[in-house]
Amino acid sequence: MGKTDPKDVFKRVARFKDVPALRNAYDETQLDAHQRVLYRYFGNAASDAKDVSPAVDGLDMNMALVQAAPGKGAPLHHHECEEIFIALKGDWVVYFGDNGENEVLLHQWDAVSIPWDVHRGFRNAGDPDGVLIAILGKGKTALPVYREDYSRLPGVVTR
Repeated sequence: MGKTDPKDVFKRVARFKDVPALRNAYDETQLDAHQRVLYRYFGNAASDAKDVSPAVDGLDMNMALVQAAPGKGAPLHHHECEEIFIALKGDWVVYFGDNGENEVLLHQWDAVSIPWDVHRGFRNAGDPDGVLIAILGKGKTALPVYREDYSRLPGVVTR
């Protein structure tokens, strides 16, 4: 094992106070059901929004916190990589399948891993202060591929 310069680790520290809220990470966030806030800690978190950079970029993975009001969250989509969801605060529903026909209720500290080729979405199951962690297992992750067509929505993402 090689010797690591501590500066290489210190530049990977992300302090919450330094992680700005990204309210328009995706164009569909302008729809009431999908309004949410993304805090991009590491990597691009599958968003090409340029107005808010991740706290730490250039890693081989992505991690973001998501806040959403009860009943709101992400629509069905899939990524080119596995995605892990962890309920940090409150209960969250992660739904999956071609039409979202399956779901799992995550209580605080519960987690689920969704394979790369499975459509998935999530919503806050009731806590107004709910927080979900989303971890994507690939470097610069491409934008999500949605089950619905959101191309007619006005663009709100600063690219």
